[in-house]
Amino acid sequence: MGLNLDKIPTPRDHWAMKKGRATGGKTGGEKGRAKDAFNWNPAVITRMLRN
Repeated sequence: MGLNLDKIPTPRDHWAMKKGRATGGKTGGEKGRAKDAFNWNPAVITRMLRN
Protein backbone atom coordinates (compact mmCIF):
# COMPACT_ATOMS: atom_id res chain seq x y z
CA MET A 1 0.00 0.00 0.00
CA GLY A 2 2.92 2.30 0.71
CA LEU A 3 4.24 1.98 -2.84
CA ASN A 4 0.82 2.94 -4.21
CA LEU A 5 0.57 5.93 -1.84
CA ASP A 6 4.07 7.11 -2.80
CA LYS A 7 3.11 6.72 -6.50
CA ILE A 8 6.06 4.42 -7.25
CA PRO A 9 5.42 2.97 -10.72
CA THR A 10 4.91 -0.77 -11.05
CA PRO A 11 7.37 -2.66 -13.29
CA ARG A 12 4.85 -2.53 -16.14
CA ASP A 13 4.42 1.24 -15.82
CA HIS A 14 8.17 1.75 -15.28
CA TRP A 15 9.00 0.10 -18.60
CA ALA A 16 6.22 2.01 -20.37
CA MET A 17 7.65 5.32 -19.11
CA LYS A 18 11.18 4.24 -20.04
CA LYS A 19 10.05 3.48 -23.60
CA GLY A 20 8.14 6.80 -23.83
CA ARG A 21 4.69 5.22 -23.80
CA ALA A 22 1.65 6.03 -21.68
CA THR A 23 1.26 4.20 -18.37
CA GLY A 24 -1.72 2.02 -17.55
CA GLY A 25 -3.85 0.31 -20.12
CA LYS A 26 -6.48 -2.39 -20.29
CA THR A 27 -6.70 -4.93 -17.49
CA GLY A 28 -7.95 -7.80 -19.62
CA GLY A 29 -10.88 -10.03 -18.84
CA GLU A 30 -14.38 -9.60 -20.18
CA LYS A 31 -14.80 -5.92 -19.40
CA GLY A 32 -11.20 -4.91 -20.12
CA ARG A 33 -11.30 -1.83 -17.93
CA ALA A 34 -8.76 0.84 -18.77
CA LYS A 35 -6.54 2.29 -16.04
CA ASP A 36 -4.32 5.37 -15.90
CA ALA A 37 -1.69 3.41 -13.97
CA PHE A 38 -1.40 -0.05 -12.47
CA ASN A 39 -1.30 -0.65 -8.72
CA TRP A 40 1.17 -2.65 -6.66
CA ASN A 41 -0.18 -5.91 -5.28
CA PRO A 42 1.36 -8.95 -3.56
CA ALA A 43 1.60 -10.89 -6.83
CA VAL A 44 3.79 -8.19 -8.41
CA ILE A 45 6.17 -8.15 -5.45
CA THR A 46 6.32 -11.96 -5.27
CA ARG A 47 7.13 -12.15 -8.99
CA MET A 48 9.91 -9.58 -8.59
CA LEU A 49 11.47 -11.45 -5.65
CA ARG A 50 11.40 -14.79 -7.45
CA ASN A 51 13.14 -13.47 -10.57
